Amino acid sequence: MRTTLRLLSTLLLGTTLAGQGLAVLGYGDDLHLRDRLVAEARVHADLGGRVVARPDAAWLATWRAAGGTSLDLAEPAAGEVFAAVVLGPGAPDLRTVRVLCIQGDLALVAGAAEAVAALRRGGVVHGGVEVIDVRGAPYAAPARLAMGALPAAPDPRIQALVGQVQKSELVRHVQALSALHTRRTNRPENAQAVQYLLTELARYPRLTVKTETFNASYGPNVIAELKGHDQPNDIVMVGAHFDSLVGAGTTAAAPGADDNASGSATVLELARIFATSAAPMQKTLRFAWWNAEELGLIGSNAYATAAKTRGDRIVAYLNTDMNAYRDPSDTVDVDFVTNDSTATLIAFLTQTIQTYVPTLGIKSGPLSAGTSDHRSFFRNGFPAAFLFEDLDRYSPYIHTANDTYGTSANDMDLATLISQSVAAGAAALALPLEAPQVVLDVSSGPAVGGTQVTATGSFLASTTEVRVAGLSVPFTLQGAGVVFTTPVATSLGATTVEVRNPAGPGTAPFTYVKTVPPALRLATTLARGQSHPLAIGGEPGWMEALLVSHLPGSTDLGIIVLDIGGGSPAALVVVQGGALHPVAGTVGFGLPVPNDPTLVGLTFHFQAVTVEPALAGIGKTNAVGATVQ
Repeated sequence: MRTTLRLLSTLLLGTTLAGQGLAVLGYGDDLHLRDRLVAEARVHADLGGRVVARPDAAWLATWRAAGGTSLDLAEPAAGEVFAAVVLGPGAPDLRTVRVLCIQGDLALVAGAAEAVAALRRGGVVHGGVEVIDVRGAPYAAPARLAMGALPAAPDPRIQALVGQVQKSELVRHVQALSALHTRRTNRPENAQAVQYLLTELARYPRLTVKTETFNASYGPNVIAELKGHDQPNDIVMVGAHFDSLVGAGTTAAAPGADDNASGSATVLELARIFATSAAPMQKTLRFAWWNAEELGLIGSNAYATAAKTRGDRIVAYLNTDMNAYRDPSDTVDVDFVTNDSTATLIAFLTQTIQTYVPTLGIKSGPLSAGTSDHRSFFRNGFPAAFLFEDLDRYSPYIHTANDTYGTSANDMDLATLISQSVAAGAAALALPLEAPQVVLDVSSGPAVGGTQVTATGSFLASTTEVRVAGLSVPFTLQGAGVVFTTPVATSLGATTVEVRNPAGPGTAPFTYVKTVPPALRLATTLARGQSHPLAIGGEPGWMEALLVSHLPGSTDLGIIVLDIGGGSPAALVVVQGGALHPVAGTVGFGLPVPNDPTLVGLTFHFQAVTVEPALAGIGKTNAVGATVQ
């Protein structure tokens, strides 16, 4: 692992455009300094410890005055391709290209597209040659991970998800994908790989699955989504490329077991686990299988660029590319590739792995002249991280016919641990949904119902049901609250409001009390034979008839009669011997008024010696008369 910028030797060819053209700027192992360079110096590539950038002259002068490391580069000529090449045993012959500079074990070269393609030895990633677009748009300003620290104690729901990763499923997927002759993006077998992914994902109906074509010459990306319940617009992505190739030609066998059936298997296994889990997530989880990675991150770059244009809120992208090979001399660990990765996300995932997969070691460092699909997201301003099998001793069989299960993908126990790490990270980022925490703006109301209540608190956006005293009631989401109306009570006193989301119920107390009518009241107590008219406006209200004096004798009947405008008089309650019958609880009576459809089914409720009909929706020209007979 390199932690400082090494300038062992430098060779410059062509014209140097000091402060106006390309330059190599060093940042060592300081990723925060790297992020400053990305934000200020128009970076085109992160090569680990240094970047290729195009800063303006004033900025570069200030950088140098402050002691910043820099090296001017010659511009590629018209028609030339710019590339980084790893030097060392087995390195390609550079005599067919123009060497711009050599920095330690890395050469920056320019040459005809055909000549650079001949250097690739089977691919542009991990294999030692990386093509860099120095004429296109630079990296977007980097984003920091917007997450707090993990709780001190492990979340049992995340622990359960991690424990569901099955080695046997990973093996099944790696064997199935690597059994294809090739998965090269422009070969018919690539379509077979796409169909395998779609068939597997179809087993989980909670997933929304689609393919996305980004180039008619290549196979599509495959995308599966599990919608979040509380913050559905915040997206946590997990991705891996599934195409493969070798340098021997387009029709040669390219099993790609480690590169990258192993990573594709991890994403399939995570899709299964989250889609079948009883622990819903707050944020949306999006699973991706990229095509044409081996030709230059083409599929993922098309997607990430479009996501930036759409304004997608991708809070983190986790990349898994090659996780199943372990050199006999290597320890059991996962390595974070720091090139094109977000320091705060690496720190968060490191803590997550230590909490949920404590037996797995953790390393980090740059990967020379190699990258993966996380670059597409990082360069578009999304937080990204790349979990890798080993920085120094990754599989020597990739991009050959020997990248097979057992030879190259030789440690599925390591693949299982890395898959568990990705699962833990995705879950900790997407956040398991909590049951609602509920506070009511109104804590009591009349037993006749009709009280509008707004519940506020947390985790309410995914509310599925509201129950009052055990009765399910209609509700609406308004802003950050849940609004509902209380139903008729079956008894007075304390009860419970229950607000449910997919994680469970949250509760708050509510008390049903004897009604105190807010507006309409008889002006006087009525004696036998007396009546009193009331004009009713368009707003809902109550009518209260108080029989507190001049009560009939014990053998007489007292009848409250309401004359509703346009309708016939209706007897609502009988008072005998000064007592309301029945005397227990709250009683409802239906009052159909055929010639006034707005009142059909209106329920009147009576408490003690009070008559309280809800007069919602009565027109302003209507009137009510109360008579004691």
